[in-house]
Amino acid sequence: MKPLFFGTAFAAPLLGAVLFFTSSSQAQEMARYQLQPTPEGLVRLDTHTGELAYCREVAGALECTQAQSDAALLKRIEALEKRIAVLERQSPADDLPSDAELEKGFSIMEKFMRRFKGLAEEFNEQEKQPNHDTLPQKT
Repeated sequence: MKPLFFGTAFAAPLLGAVLFFTSSSQAQEMARYQLQPTPEGLVRLDTHTGELAYCREVAGALECTQAQSDAALLKRIEALEKRIAVLERQSPADDLPSDAELEKGFSIMEKFMRRFKGLAEEFNEQEKQPNHDTLPQKT
């Protein structure tokens, strides 16, 4: 029982010395934040402002990123809802090409097809002509 008493008697003055050298502002700063473990790291709550930060250990240091506030999230949701409303008001006909755009596209395709047909016919003509570079077969 004596070692337990000695340990407790030794720890009390040490704790007192630590508290003595720790200023009250540092103690208040330490009490300002609450940490809760999560599977990804820690969540830090600022008890004065209510702000949350997600913290994780990176290269031996604690790295924290602020969580978005509810007001910021609501503002983002409102902006997205406005964009959705604009998109829903557009009719599918708005996305169709004009007659001029269709004519331009068909003209390009016609030019492509005629050129391709010409190349295919040229290739067929070359295949029909005898090749004089081959040696005659000897039997």
